[in-house]
Amino acid sequence: MGALRLNASFTRNCFTVLPTSILFAEKWLRMNARRNLICTVGVLAGLLGAAFSAPARASEAAEPQSTDSFLVIDPLNISVIQKLSIRGILQVVISLDIPDKKLRQKATALYPRLQDSYVQSLRFYSANRLNIKNIPNVNEIARTLQATTNSVLREKGATVLLSQVMVQRPN
Repeated sequence: MGALRLNASFTRNCFTVLPTSILFAEKWLRMNARRNLICTVGVLAGLLGAAFSAPARASEAAEPQSTDSFLVIDPLNISVIQKLSIRGILQVVISLDIPDKKLRQKATALYPRLQDSYVQSLRFYSANRLNIKNIPNVNEIARTLQATTNSVLREKGATVLLSQVMVQRPN
């Protein structure tokens, strides 16, 4: 039998040595399953978060989509970090219903600040109130995002509409 060749890769806080021989792969995976799962979930969560929240091209500006009274917000992806490890990803898709034209223009101008405030409030929710084993409380998420919207816009008149709330978790 030939010598075992190894591919070494370094990711943030995880050093992984991967066997290139198929015969040893199963044994290696069993021995290092927990560490590999934590590192893999961490890397995948970062990649998924970057892939979903970044614009398709660097040259494109993050322009919010707007119709007559609706302002569509890009999907929000938040890593669920509990007990010092990543337990899953919370994805929330929302829109704002703003019938007042002046308030809609203000919301469009404050779009980056709105998006950042949403991420911060959902990050707090996912770390402190979300039970990863249960269904997320959609009413609490809606109340949190509505309070965040009113705080950033400094006036009422915009209604948060939830399109999707999803928690992706590893097996």
